[in-house]
Amino acid sequence: MAFNSEGGVTGNITVTPLFHSLQWICCVATMRLNLYPRISTLVLMRSGLSRAALFALAFVTSACSSADVVIPEAATPSAPRFTVTATRPAVVISQIYGGGGNSGATFRNDFIELHNAGTTPVNVSGWSVQYASSTGTTWAVTALNGTIPAGGFYLVQQAAGTGGTVSLPTPSATGSIPMAAGTGKVILSTSASATLPGTS
Repeated sequence: MAFNSEGGVTGNITVTPLFHSLQWICCVATMRLNLYPRISTLVLMRSGLSRAALFALAFVTSACSSADVVIPEAATPSAPRFTVTATRPAVVISQIYGGGGNSGATFRNDFIELHNAGTTPVNVSGWSVQYASSTGTTWAVTALNGTIPAGGFYLVQQAAGTGGTVSLPTPSATGSIPMAAGTGKVILSTSASATLPGTS
């Protein structure tokens, strides 16, 4: 649709439909003016009012003077202020067994098993595994030492009971924590100090 104005602005409007429903039409209206660069805008109008809406758009555009028309400049992305890197822990707790030494148990000792899921060895000297009862706030600590090879496992032996028939393989670290067979809390810490009381 072509138009012109008393201010010397001439051009045309081209409408490209994007999608429509029974009540609405969404389209891109591109205005080509003789005094300004091409301007495109997204127009949403009722289906029965498409012609009227286009004439209104043409009227507003043609009435603009050079002082009224503002051509937005492309935004320049600012440099990032910081970088956040999320990494998956390489060493994880892979097994917990609190039934060692119980009546009918297979193993004589409780144990905690760690696994290095990474691709490089991890030195766990100065780390610890810690245990508290399900409602407890006091943590028992077993210190760790040595290195877990990539893809390797690390066995932490804990307290023994009077039952059980099978001894654990040679452990990587040994503690004396009697863990419950049912519920409890176990954490792997990069510190050998006990977790603060009240931490769950």
